Amino acid sequence: MSVLNQDNGFSTSSQDRHNRTLQLHDEHKKIEYAASEMTEDTFRDLWKRGYPFVIRGADKLEEKIWRPNYFIEHYGDKDCTVIDVKENVEYKMDVKTFFKGFEDISSRFVNKAGICPCLKLKDWPPADDFAETFPEHYKDFYNSLPFKEYTTRSGVLNLAHRLPLEINRPDLGPKMYNAYGSEDNVGGKGTTNLHLDMTDAVNMMAYAPSVENRLEEERDKTAAAVWDLYHPADLPRVRRFLRKIAKEHGLSINHPIHDQCFYLDKELRSRLASEEGVTGWRVFQNPGDVVFVPAGCAHQVCNYTSCVKAAVDFVSPEGVARSYVV
Repeated sequence: MSVLNQDNGFSTSSQDRHNRTLQLHDEHKKIEYAASEMTEDTFRDLWKRGYPFVIRGADKLEEKIWRPNYFIEHYGDKDCTVIDVKENVEYKMDVKTFFKGFEDISSRFVNKAGICPCLKLKDWPPADDFAETFPEHYKDFYNSLPFKEYTTRSGVLNLAHRLPLEINRPDLGPKMYNAYGSEDNVGGKGTTNLHLDMTDAVNMMAYAPSVENRLEEERDKTAAAVWDLYHPADLPRVRRFLRKIAKEHGLSINHPIHDQCFYLDKELRSRLASEEGVTGWRVFQNPGDVVFVPAGCAHQVCNYTSCVKAAVDFVSPEGVARSYVV
């Protein structure tokens, strides 16, 4: 089985992989950058190592078109499917119903049990082309993307657009990810379960309410969202740990990460560190922050408050080998 090596991210044995992972973490601890200090050389250096990173204050989005009221006004009568992040139950509703509860809990949808579920509207639009459904947002998003030669559809270093026309190309987005606030403490279910993608991705937070305008129970967190990310070289140990957790709970799983059936709360993250020596990275995200996630980098997300995000996938020369392994 191929794993990470010195030059491109791939080596030959479990011990080599473990040693290389430690060396990588020691060599390059910094993964948070201001927009003014992130250079193309820094990007490429991080990317070839399989390192995620965040650029603070990188976007130049026109905030007003990403606000809940804008979606209510322009798309409110459109139907959508939302998911209860705690119970993994789907509900059908119109866009207006979802966004009215974005910052006003008294306006939230109530299910048959009399509960206001924590909802997310993911991969929006689910099937239609983003550029056709949201032309204003599409233009605004692409104008704001860093490293356009990698991240845009026509970027010369985005290998996705070089696929032969006869191949059924995957939908790389962009897509929007909109969700209410959740929690990541013991027993917390987060917003997006641990998973990984075969392509590289860039995620931009377009909108979140300011701390003073959040729900009262959300004001103890200054960040709008938190990401937990794990280097591709750590995946065997993460999988082993998750299989152990599944066995403890009597769960039958095929692939502990691809099945997207786990969110690692505070207790499980602590156990992963103590039992497998895997700590990963915690990255906090606010409006204006852009998170880059390499192919094969397992990650999960918890919104601390309601957030609007947009993301797009791409295929970089540095990430092709990792994409192949995934």
